[in-house]
Amino acid sequence: MKNFDFNFKISEKDKKLLMVLLAFGILACAYFFGNQKLTALTDKYQQETSILKVKQKDLVDKNKDREKYIKDTETFKNTSNVIFSNFSSGTSQDASLDFLNKIEMITGTWIKSTTLSDTSQIYTFGSVNSSNPSSSGVKVYSTDMAGFKTTLTLTYEAKYSQWKSLINFVNNYYSKNSIESIAMSFNEVTGLVSGTMTLSTYAITGSQRPFVAPKFDLPIGTDNIFYSKFFNSRKADMIDENGEYILSDYDYFIMLSASTSDVDSCIIGKKNDSTKESIISSNSNVSENVEVKVAGSSGNYTIQYKIGKITYPATNYEKGAALVPGNTLDLLIISSSRISASDKSSINLNLINESDLTLSVKVCNDDLENPRLVYAGKTGSINIYK
Repeated sequence: MKNFDFNFKISEKDKKLLMVLLAFGILACAYFFGNQKLTALTDKYQQETSILKVKQKDLVDKNKDREKYIKDTETFKNTSNVIFSNFSSGTSQDASLDFLNKIEMITGTWIKSTTLSDTSQIYTFGSVNSSNPSSSGVKVYSTDMAGFKTTLTLTYEAKYSQWKSLINFVNNYYSKNSIESIAMSFNEVTGLVSGTMTLSTYAITGSQRPFVAPKFDLPIGTDNIFYSKFFNSRKADMIDENGEYILSDYDYFIMLSASTSDVDSCIIGKKNDSTKESIISSNSNVSENVEVKVAGSSGNYTIQYKIGKITYPATNYEKGAALVPGNTLDLLIISSSRISASDKSSINLNLINESDLTLSVKVCNDDLENPRLVYAGKTGSINIYK
């Protein structure tokens, strides 16, 4: 059996050879498997680097025009405030009837009949994707706001002067409306204009735009739910005891909202100011001090106002800005109901009239239980309608 006696002893030389082969094997495995992971990570980081370089270039370019963007942002903010302030925060048949009541009361036009159509949604906010390289494909903003349109078809009768007042009232009403179509005929014998008109009223609704439908106090069985008990073509302009004319014929406005709404909590400006230069605003969930002052006489008038330290005019504030009122000097204050118990936005308003005109103020839509408007002072000839 000695011929079959194997010697399994490994020489030192062979051991070294095996160790070298094992080391190469470990290195080969490490390279093969590790390189795959490193390659994948490299590709990932290269892609991220490429995206970050685009963002970096975009931000560097923007930083060069930093002051311009800050100024543009403020301009766009003011523009947005003005646009939203021109739209009602809700719609209902009660609101439509209230609008028609105001037409009769202010213009003297007789609304003989009307058809109220269903409200339709015409726009959805928040569906625009950003074109900014830093947030490509992302929605510009998120909101539950939506735009609605209500169409009213009515027949009317009025004196020619009242008919013109009707057109003017609709076109200048503080809340956005439009005349879609109008037909009219003139009776030379009676001096009356009669015909049909299709009106559209618009509203932007949302959880941050509270809407309270108007309430009517009419006895049961009223034959005519509108303002006029009867139509008198010889009647002179109607007496407006509630200042409703200011809703379409005002010089300046103050808009009050919740600080969490789509616009700033306090906005002051001139009606139809296309330059937006007269618009100032502040957004705060506390009570702010606001002052409006008018002065002058014999056709030469000035106005100045401020919210805290924000003033108009921005320079030479004490001198004021030129004011060209219409036949009357009117301020419209558009408020809104409280959204919740945490909604604390309000103003302490100080009105100063040092002119030879009477300043008429119309307040609408303020919260009945917890008003946003509190008068801190009233100086001079001021007439306040609610």
